[in-house]
Amino acid sequence: MSSASLRRRPSSSKKERSLPTKDKPVQSSRSKSSFSISALSLQWWPACYNDEKARALDEHWLTDRTVWLRVGVFGLLVLGSVLMYLPSLYEGMSPGDSGELMTAALQLGSAHPPGYPTFTVAAHLFAHLPFPDEYSFAWRLSLLSAIWNALSCGFLYLAVQRWTGSNVAGVFSGLLFVTSPMAWREANYPEVFSLNNAFTTGLLALAVYYFQSVQSVRMARSPDSLAYHLRRTHYLAMLGAFMCGFGLTNQHTLVVFEAPLVLCVVFSFADELLPSFLWFLGGRSRSMWPALRLVLFFVAGLLPYLYLVWASQHPPVYSWGDQSYWNGFWTHFLRKEYGTFRLWSGGVGSTYPQRLQFYFHLLPENFGRVGCLLSLLGALVCAWVSWSGPTSSHKTTPKGRRASAAGSRSPMHSSSARRVATRWLCATLFGFLLLYVGGFMQLTNLPLSDKMPLASSVLQRFFIQPNAVLALFAGMGLALVHQVVVPRLLQTQPSKQRSPQSKRKSDDPASLSTAPALSAPESAFSTGASASSGSASLSSSSSSSGVTTNHWLGIAFAVLVVLVVWAPLAHQQYHFWAHYDRELLTTYAHDLLESMPPNAILLLRGDLSCNGAFYAQVVEGLRPDVTLVPIELLTYRWWLRTQRQHAPNVRFPPGRELYHPRIGYSMLDFLRANRDHSHPEYLGFHRPMLLAKDWKDRDDAHLAHYELRPHSLAWLVVDKELSPSLMDGMALVRPLRVPLSALTTMEAFPFDSWEKQALMRYGESYYWRTFQKYHAAQSLAKKEDLQHADVVRVMELLEEVIAVMEQLTNTGKFINQSNVYEIYLSSLLATANAQPTLEKQSRLARGARRFLAVEKDLETSDEWRSQAKQLLEQFGSLLEEE
Repeated sequence: MSSASLRRRPSSSKKERSLPTKDKPVQSSRSKSSFSISALSLQWWPACYNDEKARALDEHWLTDRTVWLRVGVFGLLVLGSVLMYLPSLYEGMSPGDSGELMTAALQLGSAHPPGYPTFTVAAHLFAHLPFPDEYSFAWRLSLLSAIWNALSCGFLYLAVQRWTGSNVAGVFSGLLFVTSPMAWREANYPEVFSLNNAFTTGLLALAVYYFQSVQSVRMARSPDSLAYHLRRTHYLAMLGAFMCGFGLTNQHTLVVFEAPLVLCVVFSFADELLPSFLWFLGGRSRSMWPALRLVLFFVAGLLPYLYLVWASQHPPVYSWGDQSYWNGFWTHFLRKEYGTFRLWSGGVGSTYPQRLQFYFHLLPENFGRVGCLLSLLGALVCAWVSWSGPTSSHKTTPKGRRASAAGSRSPMHSSSARRVATRWLCATLFGFLLLYVGGFMQLTNLPLSDKMPLASSVLQRFFIQPNAVLALFAGMGLALVHQVVVPRLLQTQPSKQRSPQSKRKSDDPASLSTAPALSAPESAFSTGASASSGSASLSSSSSSSGVTTNHWLGIAFAVLVVLVVWAPLAHQQYHFWAHYDRELLTTYAHDLLESMPPNAILLLRGDLSCNGAFYAQVVEGLRPDVTLVPIELLTYRWWLRTQRQHAPNVRFPPGRELYHPRIGYSMLDFLRANRDHSHPEYLGFHRPMLLAKDWKDRDDAHLAHYELRPHSLAWLVVDKELSPSLMDGMALVRPLRVPLSALTTMEAFPFDSWEKQALMRYGESYYWRTFQKYHAAQSLAKKEDLQHADVVRVMELLEEVIAVMEQLTNTGKFINQSNVYEIYLSSLLATANAQPTLEKQSRLARGARRFLAVEKDLETSDEWRSQAKQLLEQFGSLLEEE
């Protein structure tokens, strides 16, 4: 229905209230005969909205320089942030769940609960853009994460600039957030948290624009202006409803911000939305269209979850869950396998005060002390602005009567309207912080201990979302310093009176496309530069040159604060990532897979080994002959239904679906199902059986029948009934790519980093391989018919053991160093009695000198010491010649 036909409606209709005209001022909506905001807003296209003026208002932004200024600054911030992240992007395997997410994105599978359909589809489409071949799949997805995180910088700029009118404060807020260590780290590799940052900051900016539009509705002075701002408010509400649903398809923690936002949106426009939602919930059809419209847009945002149903029809390797039926979809969507209101399936690992202390301890590291002070200042000022002063839309006359707003400048006094709109926005922000700190952090049951260092790294990622609000408050604090504190220190304050030029500009219908800034009092967050956002320009009663001087001095001071606070954080992060080894996790994944025997079965435990192995095999195509079996996923009933086809070489106990010692099969049953003694080279199995990390806790019945022996970065499972020699399987071990000397740089990585955990795995591999060599040499030295070749082999093994002990001091925890050197010296003496060659003589002399260098710290007898001295005197001349 066109607007012209709406204007031809008979005015005598009982269901339609009288519409205002240009000669008729807008009055309070409480009067029966006056113009009703609610009656007008219930229509999709208001009847009083003139077509020509509508086009003029809609097209005004095309010629508005301030709009293009904001667009330009937004684009520069996004582009600059992406360029800032480029040198630190990962090009291969990366921390967290990135290995699993890249595997799901490449194959269009389902990630761990709740599935992350938006991330999976977007990453798959972005990675298949026409990039040059030298850019890996992982680097492309890392670039996508950097773009998402860079968008959060632009959104924060829009939110703060729209609220305060200060471009400097908006730029500062965005840069402060994206250069914080936690946000920068998540922008370097494929993860869902960068996209969640974009959704959070986008909703923040949308909330500012929405409440500003609600404020404009209350301050409208003409029917056309009122209709225009109502229409814009409707569109912002529908966009916000869609974004709320769409954001939940990426990460469910966004609901902590959406809950207070939805409540404040409904109550801020109570004339329309509150009755509509009540009628909608009650099932009544009258005036339920506004609420139904928002609900439909919210549901439309959730539609990407239908992708999980499609992906479960032909599940690829390492795809989680079975969403082909309703119960499986609901289980995956609600994260029932982890616990709907928990971050992991374990028990309570830390207390609520410990998590609070951990969060507040990280704030100075992310924002700096000055940034934290500005954030606190901005939060206090926002609370004072929103909760102080009168809020009534009517003035009280000296006679005690309430004067109608019909004869005033707007239906609601401008200062009161701004304060009410700011109050709802601040209620949204403070409600989110209280709900996040008091509610969500109460449910985060991750442990904060040295036994699980990666848990603290995982928990830090969930702190980024409230940090976005704190960065916005920091921008508000800088705007206060920029616009209020500096002029007062210079003893010159801007006037609250509007100039005649700005008054005439505000009466122009074209100026209605921009709205006043959300601020009260006006002098707190508005300057002459804030006219770009439609706020009343502040002109001083003194000379204009003084105002201009103070204005530029304020901008200079704000830029100085930006450089003092933001520049050190950016330099620190750039220097940190420039010297960070981002290839270590890729090397670990390659070493883990490439060290496997042909056609091996690799049992996986832990995110580091599991995600790394699947990434190397699926994304990079390494070792497709190795069958990967994640032990932790065997505990779910859906694994055999959806993933058994990808493990044809693995035998499962018949009649039982899941790995569970009480209601399913145990690890002993699993190993016996794969038992086969017809292949001695496989040490008791039909294929080589290896284990990455360790066995599952509380299931140790198999330990009496099977043992583990070190094999590169994994363990070789051996049947004890075969009683193989300790030397069996050692020939299969290939050298690792990370040398032993690299373990001395372990302290360069943070304690809770995934790279340090990978180095610790390398260290454990060297330790246990050394332990195996030590025991093999010890057993070989105890042979009764010891041959000369055996003595040489013992000496070679112990030299490798000593080389490890000299570089890694922790070997003393499980290796008797005195015993090592005694056996080593005895092998040296046995070799010396066998008429060694010149090469072996110099080797004996070096061994004797090595023994004498450490014998003071060892509990060795005088006899061993004298024999070593004799050996050094006998062959020491060869060392002098060298």
